[in-house]
Amino acid sequence: MARSDVRAIRADMHTRLLGATNAGDRVYVSRVLPFVPEDLVEGPAVVVGVSSERHDKVGQSPTYQTTTTCTVDCYATADDEETLQDTLDDVLDQVEGVLVAGPFRDQFNGITNIQTQSAAEQIEDANILMGRIGTIFDCVYTTQFVPVESRPTFASAHIDFDFDSDVESIVPEA
Repeated sequence: MARSDVRAIRADMHTRLLGATNAGDRVYVSRVLPFVPEDLVEGPAVVVGVSSERHDKVGQSPTYQTTTTCTVDCYATADDEETLQDTLDDVLDQVEGVLVAGPFRDQFNGITNIQTQSAAEQIEDANILMGRIGTIFDCVYTTQFVPVESRPTFASAHIDFDFDSDVESIVPEA
């Protein structure tokens, strides 16, 4: 139930996809769309991410069923639409083979709600098409709530701000 779960899932997807698809080592973890057509001259690229996370409490225990929604977007360019579609479909098939049907899946209670989305556009002033196809899926797993025991305890506090150095600090009061 921590951000570290999300980071671990994202990093695991990234590691498993490196070299496992026609994108080769062009697999990225990003929240920013990183591509222009020139970036894809060497071939397709893949971007992995996590778009949301939901925790549902199980009974009275500190156990939660966690659903983490993962995204994988594949990007490519081509001179014609048929080649672009084939390139994107091939990479997506490879991605799904690694993540949805492979050992990645086995670490979860299940992978559900698999969806595919695609888009293509003509790049202005060029005879090239740039396309994207993506898959979104939920990883479902069980987590335990672990309280943070290192939180400071104090009844109140005040904020000191030093205008000369722009330093702000919170000072606990007894």
